[in-house]
Amino acid sequence: MNSLCNDAWMGIRPAATIVVARPGESNGPSIEVLLLRRSGRSRFAAGFVVFPGGVVEGGDAELADRWFGSRDELARACAVRELAEEAGLVATAGGLVEAPGRLPGDPGFPPPQPSSLPEMARWVAPEFLPVRFDARFFAVSAPPGLAAYPDGVEVDLAWWAAPEDALEAHRRGDGPLLWPTLKTLEALADCASVADVLALRVTPVPPPIPGVMTEVRRVLAPNPGPYTLEGTNTWIVGDSPSLVIDPGPDDRGHVEAVARLAGAVAAILLTHHHPDHAPGAALLAQATGAPILALRPAPGEEPLAGGKMVRAGTAALRVLSAPGHTPDHVVFHDPESGAMFTGDVVLGRGTSVVDPPEGDLRAYLGSLVALLEVQPTVLYPGHGPIVPDGAAKLREYLAHRKERERQVLAGLEDGPKTPPELVPDIYADHPVEIHPAASRSVLAHLLKLEAEGRVVRIGEAGDERFALTASGNSV
Repeated sequence: MNSLCNDAWMGIRPAATIVVARPGESNGPSIEVLLLRRSGRSRFAAGFVVFPGGVVEGGDAELADRWFGSRDELARACAVRELAEEAGLVATAGGLVEAPGRLPGDPGFPPPQPSSLPEMARWVAPEFLPVRFDARFFAVSAPPGLAAYPDGVEVDLAWWAAPEDALEAHRRGDGPLLWPTLKTLEALADCASVADVLALRVTPVPPPIPGVMTEVRRVLAPNPGPYTLEGTNTWIVGDSPSLVIDPGPDDRGHVEAVARLAGAVAAILLTHHHPDHAPGAALLAQATGAPILALRPAPGEEPLAGGKMVRAGTAALRVLSAPGHTPDHVVFHDPESGAMFTGDVVLGRGTSVVDPPEGDLRAYLGSLVALLEVQPTVLYPGHGPIVPDGAAKLREYLAHRKERERQVLAGLEDGPKTPPELVPDIYADHPVEIHPAASRSVLAHLLKLEAEGRVVRIGEAGDERFALTASGNSV
């Protein structure tokens, strides 16, 4: 269980992006393009610098018919709609205008001609990525002085920049770019005029992402929820034969999808025995004849050992013990690429639940430190999207737990409290529905602090509170 996709389950999601270009302000021929920063609330690419765009929605077919006279213009309509929604710029028959809250076709805003929005490129995400988009890129010209109005929801900042300036910010680490955005900006840097941009055609090239294993496929279990996010990620590693990590819940349809995609299976590997990760293993073993391997094997399973290698076909994974979320938790590390399959130790989004008595925060923090020493590249988590910078995510997790501990200690400064009494202040920016789970997380911190002699329990059994000790007060 975890904190508050697979193509076979979700499909490649159609999307559209639009490059807005205007004459540059420097001396000589130049251009500027409109850039947006995705807000921290965005579910995809939060904090990244992007062009306006998004996923095709159900109503875009009707917009394409109304604006362009054909539902074949679905992607172009999506790009125009996203530009209006994210940046407050409306494409009209007379050009782009500032009109937050309006759309083409509204009174006074006649829709543009498709020819004014030429297609620049089509980017289809590689098969090894767990969330894939088929994104068509369009271009449109803008007059000098046009201002954009970020919506404050999907995007929180909008500005105009020369392509080479955006690329330099990316190199400095100040403006992270997705691969299609990066390669498009590199092509735009050679454009001397807006006419060059409208005539530009970019040939997509696959991303050489360090640490991404090309022989990894995901099947997403149909068990979404507040603790499982989109569902459990079942990872298929290697080929002829493959290794399958965490077959997920006891869901025959999911297991059959895994078996079809995996082909011959050498072994079924379990990160731990929680019901959203392990019950499908028995069904998959029946279907494939593969053994089930776990650190603490249940009847019918075989033992794994920390530090040992599991080899099959083109895959070779090292078993690393990582207790804390559960006592039997392991992760699997590919020494060649640096990639790591983290189960519930690290998620693709949010943080992992450590729920006593099964969960042990002291052990969990020790596991995070030990995994950081390995310096993993890409993380393939048990829930949520892949994490491209594994070491950075581990540092983020450690910093989060340190800050949460500081909040717990601060909450005890005015007297003894129970975990539920600490939750409202610590989790003030979270919905009350998660307070029971948050209380378990606070208890995990208190038990760690108790073991370190920084807090002590007082009161009768069933009505215990935690209080600071002298050492706890000094922190």
